[in-house]
Amino acid sequence: MDDPSGMLFLVLRGAEEVTGRLQQTPDDHPVAGPSRSEPSNKRRNRPSKGSSGAASSSKIQKVSTGHRARIGRRASLNIRNVTSHGPAQCGPHYEGISCTFDDSNVEIDLGPSKNNELFPPAGLSCGFKRAAIRKPALLAHLSPRVQRVIWEYNLRCCKSCFEQQFVTLDRFTSRDLWTLDIKLGMMIPAVSRGPGLYYYVKEAMKLVGDVELVRNNEEKLRALEAECIQRTKESQIKTEEMEQWHDLQLVGRTQEISQIRQKRRTDIIEKLAAYDLASEVDLMDAVQRETLMNQPWMKQAKPLTDRVWENIREQVLNYINNFRESRLSRERHSHFIDRVDILKRVILNYVTRGPSPECIPGVPDFAMHPRIRAILEQPEDVVVTGSSFTDLESYLPFVSLDWFHAVRNRLLKIIHGSGHTNALRLELLELATTWFFCPSCNKSLSFPRVLHHYCAQRQGGPFPEPTDAEGSLWNAIWWSTSQTPWNCRSELTYDRRYPPIAAHLVSLCDKDPVSTTAQTMDDLDPRFVCIRLSREFETVQSSPLNSSH
Repeated sequence: MDDPSGMLFLVLRGAEEVTGRLQQTPDDHPVAGPSRSEPSNKRRNRPSKGSSGAASSSKIQKVSTGHRARIGRRASLNIRNVTSHGPAQCGPHYEGISCTFDDSNVEIDLGPSKNNELFPPAGLSCGFKRAAIRKPALLAHLSPRVQRVIWEYNLRCCKSCFEQQFVTLDRFTSRDLWTLDIKLGMMIPAVSRGPGLYYYVKEAMKLVGDVELVRNNEEKLRALEAECIQRTKESQIKTEEMEQWHDLQLVGRTQEISQIRQKRRTDIIEKLAAYDLASEVDLMDAVQRETLMNQPWMKQAKPLTDRVWENIREQVLNYINNFRESRLSRERHSHFIDRVDILKRVILNYVTRGPSPECIPGVPDFAMHPRIRAILEQPEDVVVTGSSFTDLESYLPFVSLDWFHAVRNRLLKIIHGSGHTNALRLELLELATTWFFCPSCNKSLSFPRVLHHYCAQRQGGPFPEPTDAEGSLWNAIWWSTSQTPWNCRSELTYDRRYPPIAAHLVSLCDKDPVSTTAQTMDDLDPRFVCIRLSREFETVQSSPLNSSH
């Protein structure tokens, strides 16, 4: 190496694994190093910092060509991780990396500007365990979070380090430099971030020093200006080349990962053929197939080896078998699903007539009503059409009212179970101080919003093996609407946090919290100002005020 004292030595990841693999090679591939029975002292045998890679590479001279190629591939993958993942602290981007193993030389071309002055090759020479890299401008360390390369200065830089290492033009120039008739901002490469241009502190200070040396000599000052501007223009051209190359590398890597994933998915489906389950994938619709392809064991960007298949086989088979059972169950109850779809259209016509929206139950609640169930549960050979529900259209308002009263009574029982006084008063649900809490989604709900809460209509999916007509109808409703009849399986509770807050807000409006309804507050539509925050800026909140305020 040119300057061993100023070189940064890195130990490549995987080098120890390569060493262990070499020590366990068959007898027909003898290698240097301890035998299987001898314990390896890696720290003792490690070469010193001042030794070159060629000294340690002599240990690999006895390795056959096949092993040498395998080592080269392993090392190239580790180097790619170093260069593509980038440092978590600021550090250089290494372009030219050469891994030398005996007479084998693996070159990784990391850009079109490999051998120019702006982007010098890093000259990484891998011996047996050591990797020597030219002294970087900033310390490098590995992190997948810093992906962007500042090609103007050949650096990777995170956000916090960028704020420390880059400044604007007015930060590194003194006022007397502005009196000079030179284009200072064009003499070093600028990095565009947001609306401003930023310059590397180290290069900026160097430029200021060069200008100070020749500021009294007009001829040298002009020559320095012309030279720096020309170098900056060349840097811009090379930066564009490197950015184009980097984009191509990202596209190529994306395509490579996509191909690996596609190959893995194809291999898994081929494996399913041995269990007579490959045809289930063909029977999936677009949504079901997309869900399958996005399973963690399906979309992982790793080849499907025999060992990997053994690890994921049980998960894959369980997933496909569950889909198969669900598909067969849907086919057995297809006549129920068709009838529920007809009922949905009948209810839609009823809703368009304009009844009170909070009193309208969902399709599952209509379907589970005894008179409507009698139509839906008719034998399979009976043809059910829209006309079958014609006589019930005038009866739907009564079904809605019965459902509304039943749900209201269940909500009153929830309040009564909390120990609230006068909990069985029907007017209690209408008060502005009455709130319910859903632990499933961690939301507070008022009446009548709780009647159509998402969690209360999606508790309990289809039965695995229904044994009666009610279970079959329940499954058909779920498959047709993705909903269940309104229930309290979401563990709705009476919210004790909101009543004191709501009562205080109602009192601020000169209303009685004991008798003021939520509809009255909605009609009043008050606005509240936080006095503490209004000292800094005006804060207005509508009713009800957030309990966390």
